[in-house]
Amino acid sequence: MLFLYLYFGHQLADYIFQPSKLVKWKKNSPWGIFAHSFVHFIIISLLAYLYTFSYKVLYLGLIIAISHFFIDSVKLNTNKKSQKNSKKIHYWLDQLAHISVLVLATLFVNCKGYFAVRDINWQNIFDAFYFNTFLITYISLAIFVTLTVEYSSFNENMIGENKKDKLDTSKMLKRLFIITLIYLIFFLSFTPGVGLFFSS
Repeated sequence: MLFLYLYFGHQLADYIFQPSKLVKWKKNSPWGIFAHSFVHFIIISLLAYLYTFSYKVLYLGLIIAISHFFIDSVKLNTNKKSQKNSKKIHYWLDQLAHISVLVLATLFVNCKGYFAVRDINWQNIFDAFYFNTFLITYISLAIFVTLTVEYSSFNENMIGENKKDKLDTSKMLKRLFIITLIYLIFFLSFTPGVGLFFSS
């Protein structure tokens, strides 16, 4: 399902490829927001291309990146004018807005039929990994659960009151361990016929 890959790309661009310096740059300059949105464009376009082998995905990546720029701009401008306690609410509303755009983009693509999933070669090790929906879902959730609370807290305290310049790695690793256990227990133990790498 295309949405899984768009969401996976969003998670990569919003967390893995958004270091602390970029978060600070976004707060101080619209060019930081532009750079962050460009990262979204590259990652989402690449993942969607590997899913479809269609260059039309560049339009999809561009629309998602532009929407990301405006959503993040609104959030950052709102944060500057608001109380500290409301910044976490803005963070979650921001994430909800981004995910809503991904859902709408997926629905639009499916309704219009601009591109579809390419032919999958299950003998190809890349395809076996890439089109494993359980694995893509797990990695997306692992990134989200591992990083999102820390990023929320980092954004709230960033450059100012608490001088929190680094993310708390130990807490992130604990969350990653927990979500990995849940994945292993649920998908590998209680779902009949589900293999770790070769399920469709």
